[in-house]
Parts: sequence; C-alpha cells; structure tokens
Amino acid sequence: MTLKIKRDNTPTIAFQVYNPDGSECDLSSVQDILFLAKTDQSLPNSQASITKSKSGGQITVPAAVPPHAAYIFQFKLLEADTKAILVRTTFYCDALVTDSTGNLDTVGDSVLVIDPNIARAP
Repeated sequence: MTLKIKRDNTPTIAFQVYNPDGSECDLSSVQDILFLAKTDQSLPNSQASITKSKSGGQITVPAAVPPHAAYIFQFKLLEADTKAILVRTTFYCDALVTDSTGNLDTVGDSVLVIDPNIARAP
C-alpha cells in the first residue's frame, strides 16, 4: 500500500491487521503497537523519522464491532510530523505488535510519500 499526503496535512491513518491464516487479529489485548516510518529500510528502528505507539498514547484500537474483532489500529499524522519535509520524501513504514506474552511481530508494511505544499498560481 502506498499512501500519499501533502506536508502539514493531518490525516487519521488506519491499519487492518490479520493473522497468517487470514482471520482478523484481535488487538484488544496486545501490550503495544508501534508504527515506524524511515527514509531507508536499512535504518534501525531507533532512527525512524516518524514514530507512533500505543504505549505513548498516539495509537488507538477502536472497540470491536461484532462479528469483527478489534483488528484495526489508527493514529493521527500531526503537522509536526511533516513540517520539516521540504522536498518529496518517501518513507518505508512498518507496523509492529508486541503481543500479550511479549513477542514482537511485524504485522504490516507500507510506503508513505509526503510532498511539500504546492501553491497554485493566481
């Protein structure tokens, strides 16, 4: 998935998480969820340009709506997350979940492209 946004926009981004068998992954009891956006996939997680976490209060898991599990997490991209981006920048993103027993798993990846604001000619 590739998401393209303009700098300074503040969208709410949602991810659906599935188990390897295709069933919805219940996120209601996980210890933490981490979203990382890096300009280079080889960078360590600690050097992510944008970081959001459930434990830090930036990621929420909406309540389940039967018959579905609570398999969606969401966060808001803030103006401060993109303000310093002055040229079109591609970020490689990972979503990681720490389950209730402490196991860390990558549950998704995507590409985020942020463009600077473009003013229209009068």
